[in-house]
Amino acid sequence: MPTAANGAVGRPRTVVGGGASLPTLLLVLPGPVMGWEIIPVPFANQGFSVVACYPLRGTDIDADAADLLTALEYVRQGRVPSSADTGRLGLIAASFTSLHAYRLLALTGEVDLSLIHISEPTRPY
Repeated sequence: MPTAANGAVGRPRTVVGGGASLPTLLLVLPGPVMGWEIIPVPFANQGFSVVACYPLRGTDIDADAADLLTALEYVRQGRVPSSADTGRLGLIAASFTSLHAYRLLALTGEVDLSLIHISEPTRPY
């Protein structure tokens, strides 16, 4: 389960339609959640339940992907806020964490939509 050190769960303060379920995003952050806590806010404000995770193992992509798979399973089991729709799940990752996302996608077909951004390495001129 995500902890304060490696994960967080967020949702909008006001859920449109009362108890309506929200599409859920598994957001893979490039550093500890406590340093990136502002990133999930716009997604939550747009009506998503957000599970933000940070891979803790550095370059052990397979182990990190296994941890993300566990987080994904927690989402599917409903072990997140009750407003999370476990049937509508998206994955967002960028830069280095895109490696984790690709590995996670290879391990499961449980993700409905993924957004992965890979930036071009800086070239010295």
